Amino acid sequence: MSLTERVVFRASIAVRSTLRRLGLTPTLVKIMNRSPDRKFNRGGWSIVPMQSLLPARIFYAFDAALGVATGGNCPNCGKKGNSNEVVRRKAAGLTSVRKCGACGVLYRPVGFRGGRALQAYYSFLFTRAGVATARDLARTPDELVKRMAGEGKDRSGLVAKVSPPPASICVFGCSWGYEMLPLTEAGYAAFGVELSSTRREFGQKQLGLPIYASFAEAKRVHPSVDVLLSSHVLEHIPALSATIREAHQALAPRFHVHLTPSVERFSEDPTLSSVIGREHPLGVTRVFWEKMARDLEMTLEFSEQQGEALAVLRPGRLA
Repeated sequence: MSLTERVVFRASIAVRSTLRRLGLTPTLVKIMNRSPDRKFNRGGWSIVPMQSLLPARIFYAFDAALGVATGGNCPNCGKKGNSNEVVRRKAAGLTSVRKCGACGVLYRPVGFRGGRALQAYYSFLFTRAGVATARDLARTPDELVKRMAGEGKDRSGLVAKVSPPPASICVFGCSWGYEMLPLTEAGYAAFGVELSSTRREFGQKQLGLPIYASFAEAKRVHPSVDVLLSSHVLEHIPALSATIREAHQALAPRFHVHLTPSVERFSEDPTLSSVIGREHPLGVTRVFWEKMARDLEMTLEFSEQQGEALAVLRPGRLA
């Protein structure tokens, strides 16, 4: 971890610890709602837990500022920022979104491309993501089923169209394992890979789920897999191409199934402005998937529906 990363990491954790020591855990503050939950209260004010939102915003500000200071280069492939088109100007240019002319992703300025800084962020500061961060739902199965249906998190039907049970599935970015539960019930042999140590350990120790910290660790037990599945995970990963290649090399999946927010109309549709921001440094485009399919020597099936983009990679080289 670089000196800058250590400073930002320690500052973010210090803010969170200070708020807890001051007894501000139950304190509620009015703050303009620019969190992932704003779709339920567009443009308004909301009451949010101060200690869960403020440190995340501090981290985001440092991350974006560091990204601008280092040239605004593409966090995925490194292409120079000044050669990439600005497709939406945001926050007086501080968090403007560019389109990479090399790898095809849309991106905001990013200072932390990976490592311990991101691991710390998703372990301790990322707390407002519906079912993904609501570990208590594991103790109320009926409510979990209801919430997963409401948020569209049961992916067993989608995976069945690609590879039916009893196929093996690696759920990348599985959090505490909520998506693994319906897959296992459907007859799949599911395991997960999760960056967040807190949610990973909850799934391991409280639910007995096979969740690993890395693809290399998973490979020791699962040298190959039928399907690599991710659901609204890849847009969080700055160094995306390297991550997908790492997964492909480690687990040799026959199929990839990846769901991300749809960004094909990002530059024309102002309602999509919030899709790329604090939690989502990237917008994963069809152009990106076409390049990735060629790189992995696979064929691509790409579709969009209800604000989601679905990329399915199958064996066989893309023409």
